Amino acid sequence: MAKLKVDRVAETDRSKICALARLAHGESLFKDIAFSKAKFFNAFDNTLHEPDTYLGLKVSLGHEIIGFCYALLGGFYIGEDAKIVTVITIAIAPETRSRILGGKAALRLTRGIEIWAKAMGASYVLYHATSGTNPTSSDRFFRKLGMITLGGNYGIRL
Repeated sequence: MAKLKVDRVAETDRSKICALARLAHGESLFKDIAFSKAKFFNAFDNTLHEPDTYLGLKVSLGHEIIGFCYALLGGFYIGEDAKIVTVITIAIAPETRSRILGGKAALRLTRGIEIWAKAMGASYVLYHATSGTNPTSSDRFFRKLGMITLGGNYGIRL
């Protein structure tokens, strides 16, 4: 049986990961906003060309990409000498997400993010769960990993 594998994204992954991003976007609170392939490609390019600032990881089962993440390294807006990783998205394929495999895939991506963050000298990793896609499950997942709630994500459609 194939094992889950986490790697940095590569140019050859672009179309598959774009398709997953489009699926995740279509399930999110923001699905009424047109998906921009150009903006996705810009973010994807960041991970390829600025790997010390932007992280793109994929999780695969055999040759099938079943999830990805996008994160960036920055500072604290009113602090000195702080490096903080902000995780913009962790997306798992819908057909995988509800199975045990989905949790394992998300866990592998989370661990990969933290390994990269430590290697980049970051002090904190902030996971933004703002898609509105099953926030209860996201909360349970992150709490099981020992993470604390720093506040909340609230939104209103105008």
